[in-house]
Parts: sequence; structure tokens; C-alpha cells
Amino acid sequence: MKRQLSSSTPYFYKKVFPAIWFGALSLFLVGAIAGSIQGGTFHTSIIVFLTVMLGFGYLIMKILVFDLMDQVTEDGNALIVRNKDSEERILLLNIINVNDNSFVNPPRITPNHADSSKL
Repeated sequence: MKRQLSSSTPYFYKKVFPAIWFGALSLFLVGAIAGSIQGGTFHTSIIVFLTVMLGFGYLIMKILVFDLMDQVTEDGNALIVRNKDSEERILLLNIINVNDNSFVNPPRITPNHADSSKL
């Protein structure tokens, strides 16, 4: 019997939120550049701030969001982990330790599993 262990929100975290974040900042950046060209005064500080926010947002999402798995299910004595088109089956016997990060959003659990080639 399969039981889903993962959250129901990875799609929002991995697809919707980045699209809103980068779309809004890009729109503001294009608006600031267009306004500077049309008005004749170049607002460097606004353009630099928006560019830094784009870079900072990408860095934070790369660390906290883009590596989230799409789905994790329990299948008897194994975990089935799906991400995009790939799927991996991890036996529960191979999991050595489980770490949780409760102070990040989205919450995440990271298993430390033994590499079968080192056993």
C-alpha cells in the first residue's frame, strides 16, 4: 500500500511562486528602465536594487526551493522519491538518519542514507 508523505504544495513552491517573483520584479525592472528612458533621468538605484533582488531571489530559491522533490511516497519497506521525470526507490533499511529543518519554509526532511556501493 502506497502512502504519500510529501506535502501537496511543491508545485506552488517550485513553479507558481518563482513565476510571480521573477515576473513581478522583471516587470518593475522593465518599467523602471522604460520610465528612465522616457523621462530622461536614469534611476540607477532602483534598477540596481531590482537587479539585486532578482539575483538574491534566485539564490535563495536555488538553496531552499528548486531542490525540493515533487512527490515522496512510502511503499511498504521503501520510499519512492519523484522529481520531474526521474524516480528513485530508497529502502528504509538504508536510511541511517533523518534530519528535519523546522525553521524553514517550506519545511523539509532530509534522509542520510547509506550508499549501497560502500556497504
